[in-house]
Amino acid sequence: MNHQNPDVPRHSSHTPWWLLSLALVAGLWLVIVFKVAGAFLALGLLGIVILASRRPDAIEIDALASSISLSAQDINDTLVEFDQFCSSPDAKNLEDRTFLRPALADKDSSVPAIAQFHEDYANAQRFLHRLPARLAGSLSVKQAERLLTITDERAELLRQSWLQARQAAREIGPS
Repeated sequence: MNHQNPDVPRHSSHTPWWLLSLALVAGLWLVIVFKVAGAFLALGLLGIVILASRRPDAIEIDALASSISLSAQDINDTLVEFDQFCSSPDAKNLEDRTFLRPALADKDSSVPAIAQFHEDYANAQRFLHRLPARLAGSLSVKQAERLLTITDERAELLRQSWLQARQAAREIGPS
């Protein structure tokens, strides 16, 4: 299965159309009246309008979204590691799934640690599938912080579950 890290959209507020229209009219008036000096004034006015209309917390939300993306990548890395264990033709993974940990690939395993990993694996896939839509919406700083906490917790949970399942499968060995 191919897992992809969700693209993190950039969060920025949109400048109201009426404010842009007003700035454009004022800028044109400055250029007509003051010529070259007016052009510089119009550029300054445009910069002020853009800066004034930007949400003050947009930079913090962008940083949190990047951190969420990194945590989502940690989840993705564990998913890919399991997928490679199950299907990679390289010698290391082939030996691991054939001779050392064949029970790890059994999705219907009765071993609690292995069964828990498969459940966590499915939950992680669903979480990563929903994450881009959640990030695409307008998030407050508090919401982004909560989403980062959840993503970090899920990444750690999946990683620990993976390690415990590997250990349990190794203890069982080949049947």
